[in-house]
Amino acid sequence: MSEGGNLVVVGGLAAGLSAASQVRRRDPRAVIDVFERSSHIAYGACGLPYFVGGRISNSDELSVYSRDVFEQQRNINIHTQHDVERVDVANKHVLVHDVVRDKKNLVEYDTLLLATGAEALHLPVPGVELDGVHLLRTMDDGIALRGQVERNLRARQGARGRAIVVGGGYIGLEVAEALKEAGVEVALVESRPEVLSSVDSDLAGLVHDELERNGISLHLGESVEEIVGVGQVEGVRTSTGWLEADTVVVGVGVRPNTTLGIEAGTELGAGGAIRVDDHMRTSVPDVFAAGDCADTVHLCTGGRVYIPLGTTANKQGRVAGENIGGGARAFRGVLGTAIVKVFKRGVARTGLCTEEARAVGWSPQVTTIRDRSRAHYYPGSAPVAVRLVTGPRGELLGGQLVGPQDFLIRVNALAAAIQAELTVGELREMDFA
Repeated sequence: MSEGGNLVVVGGLAAGLSAASQVRRRDPRAVIDVFERSSHIAYGACGLPYFVGGRISNSDELSVYSRDVFEQQRNINIHTQHDVERVDVANKHVLVHDVVRDKKNLVEYDTLLLATGAEALHLPVPGVELDGVHLLRTMDDGIALRGQVERNLRARQGARGRAIVVGGGYIGLEVAEALKEAGVEVALVESRPEVLSSVDSDLAGLVHDELERNGISLHLGESVEEIVGVGQVEGVRTSTGWLEADTVVVGVGVRPNTTLGIEAGTELGAGGAIRVDDHMRTSVPDVFAAGDCADTVHLCTGGRVYIPLGTTANKQGRVAGENIGGGARAFRGVLGTAIVKVFKRGVARTGLCTEEARAVGWSPQVTTIRDRSRAHYYPGSAPVAVRLVTGPRGELLGGQLVGPQDFLIRVNALAAAIQAELTVGELREMDFA
């Protein structure tokens, strides 16, 4: 984009605001308009389960930056409750609906950034429209779910309610813990035989133990067939039986929000997300994409993947913004590095798990170490498991860790080793503390 040009950003969360801020740093004269359909911007969505559970008392605490920071300090125009409904790439403008005033107008752009994120998947079963059925993707979702939990507790005069969490991925596990800490009896239903499909099944079994130890009722290998109730949720019928509940939280994954990208004519890539190059450019001139609506490259395989994570959205946004502002920075790709807390135990992973390595045609070597998190003589240690997945030359392809929360940060050393293309032998020689 030429200096002093007009940038329109669709989406006011991690990727969109990171990009807008980078453009402002490079171009003080640029006109930057960010349109966000909800009333919330710049918040940490990863903290929503902890808000639901009451560990975070106020939703405002999830905000990373206030609106004033962007408008007054960075001269970025923020438009909340403004829904971008159409994109006209031929005439380079977007149709914006001001939801509060119910007015629509055309906004011209020189460069357009799509940071439209992803939307939570719902269950394709009867009953999803009942009161008490929730998703947890946005701030509004979190506020609604916490309100439901608090109302149920008041109605029961402090007696425990019953919730069913559908889905055993990152969100499902965190929500199950949060609801349990809020005083709710929780059952977790997962159609697969184990939770956390991104780690090896035997390590996922350690997570099963932690969930059950903390009172979570596991229903693995079961699928939800119907959510039952008259106006309000009363329970769930699964493939093997009946579970009573007054609240159902669905966490079965997300899909990229690509409606505007498709309308603009962008090519789609992995997972149905918008395909971008390493500069975050789409196939349409002057249209960029970043965050959970965009695909990327896996650093182990070189193949295109869709792995929506907040850390990735921030980095892609920064790269997009730098390039929109006249820079030439590349985003190499991802390893899917992530940590999830499950009560007093957690799981970290990076790169490829065993089955993922086999799925791309490799015959990986797998090494598992079971030990303690600290030296035997030091109090407070806990059992840990470390798994390394390596290739034929000893190159590190992936790592998985299970243990207490302060132990899991070591996954970052494995991620760095994979990106540096180190072998296990070279990793062993690293001068770590």
